[in-house]
Amino acid sequence: MLEEAIRYEGSTLGDGTYRNALNQDGSYQSCHRVYARTGERCGRKRCRGVVERVVLGQRATFFCPECQG
Repeated sequence: MLEEAIRYEGSTLGDGTYRNALNQDGSYQSCHRVYARTGERCGRKRCRGVVERVVLGQRATFFCPECQG
């Protein structure tokens, strides 16, 4: 997963703070399966979990309790 994220040059999320070495947006955010999808079904094809959001250290964390619980 890390190698794939590197290949896509990282994730530029809604706040737009991440930029690559050429000052462009990364494009890995299009591969996220749960980020900012609270209440929606998990992005994995065989999973029936529903994405949850928790705040840890003033940062939002999104996860599927079925896959990552």
